[in-house]
Amino acid sequence: MKKVLILMVAISFYSISCQKSKDSIIPDSNISLFPVDTPEANIDQEMVLGEKLENPYTVENMQKAYDNLQKGSRTTGTVKIEPNYLYIRFLPKNLGEYNLIHRNKELELFDHPLDQEIKTNGHKYKDPATKGQPYTWYYCAVKINFKIPKEVTNEILAELFLPVPNDKSINSLSEEAIGFRRELEREALTITGNTPNTKNGRIAGYNPSGTIKMRDNVLGDIGMDGVTVRANRWFTTYTTLSNKDGSFKMNNTFENPCNYSIKWERDDFDILEGGTLANFQAYYNGPKQSGAWNDIITGGMSLMYATIHRAAIRYYYINNELRTPRNGSYFDKLSIAAYDWENVGLNADHETSAFLKSWLDRPDIRVFKPSRGPYAIYSTTIHELAHAANWAMDRSNFRNSDLVIIESWARCVQWHFTNKEYSPVRPNWADGIQTVVPSSTNYTPIFIDIVDNINQRVKYGNSNLPNDNVNSYTVRQIEDILVGSTTLLNLRTNLTNTYTNPTKANINELFKGYGIN
Repeated sequence: MKKVLILMVAISFYSISCQKSKDSIIPDSNISLFPVDTPEANIDQEMVLGEKLENPYTVENMQKAYDNLQKGSRTTGTVKIEPNYLYIRFLPKNLGEYNLIHRNKELELFDHPLDQEIKTNGHKYKDPATKGQPYTWYYCAVKINFKIPKEVTNEILAELFLPVPNDKSINSLSEEAIGFRRELEREALTITGNTPNTKNGRIAGYNPSGTIKMRDNVLGDIGMDGVTVRANRWFTTYTTLSNKDGSFKMNNTFENPCNYSIKWERDDFDILEGGTLANFQAYYNGPKQSGAWNDIITGGMSLMYATIHRAAIRYYYINNELRTPRNGSYFDKLSIAAYDWENVGLNADHETSAFLKSWLDRPDIRVFKPSRGPYAIYSTTIHELAHAANWAMDRSNFRNSDLVIIESWARCVQWHFTNKEYSPVRPNWADGIQTVVPSSTNYTPIFIDIVDNINQRVKYGNSNLPNDNVNSYTVRQIEDILVGSTTLLNLRTNLTNTYTNPTKANINELFKGYGIN
């Protein structure tokens, strides 16, 4: 096993150095574009489970609760107690099996048992019995008629009767019927010793709600837009999205405390916890409580996930200028993995090799070095998303493009969207890179020069820098001519022949500064 692991790591890092589709942005030590935070103490910890609880939702316990209600004449109503859900768990052996269950929208998966006490909360749980294996058991409740994927090792843990349905079928029930079913649920909780410790045995009904924020090292505490929030109690899970200020409210009601969590995933992208053997869905597990959940994510890998999420939300859902990345490797979603790795020679990369994605569990984008802080991680993520979008536009064109085109375009998009997020708090993002002599790197400001109105030769008094009197082209105009602009010479020709611009006469002079005569 160790030999296989060493081989995988060797292949992984060899691809970084030899594939031109890779991106290793200029290290911060070479160009100080970003402030680097003093990292907080790592708040990440694995979840610790306590005792296994008696399951009130088994058919047997629900029948007992029903009989008690009928005998005591405490309420009126009838219902047929029969299995309507299954409590099941899956153990994928490889990436294909992992994707098979995670791509299924009928499965709301958890990496920990749903009928066991959470003694200490944490960002993840791995069953000790799966030590040495890439994946752990994943738990969920499914409808009784769910077609279980036989390709993945699975175990039915219990047949359940959920009195109050998880789906729209609840709309067909009368208020009296729902009231009786809720009373049945309360009785089942009581006889199994799972009633909350309150005066009347339960709390007033509430709609899960709250506000989720993150602590940015430049902007301070900001709301998390478009976060997938989950509220779970036993085998019932509700989900919703937060709005632009981070607030959320669910239409469904709980009568007892629920477990809040965030699943860092949307329809277009998925954020993963990067690992050595495999990559996993990233979560942020909140408290078990009734009422609103108000939280600020302040450190650890969770802050990195939150920052990557902000960048992806900007690129996919707030961006109305540029094409968005698509055709990711993980079930048509773009996969972005965050790694708690500091001692690597790059900040991030974008993978284009189908072999590495399929066989070595490589995500589309990898982001490293969480200690750099949100501002730098946000900017880096935008850079990699720009690569993914460029790759998706025309793969053949991308493969045939010079690195100076590939990397300089990603730098321009990075500059554009980082400014939108952080200006006017931190303007002029590109100042650092515009002091670099173009011949010394593939990460040039050529595309930024075409858009902005800064002449770096004049601003910095350095005759080795390009004389830039070109401005006012838009990022979308440039993106529209990327296909076919595989070299700087192609770019100059396409820019000159395609658009009318008052500074068009200065294009040749600018490109001379980049070695194109």
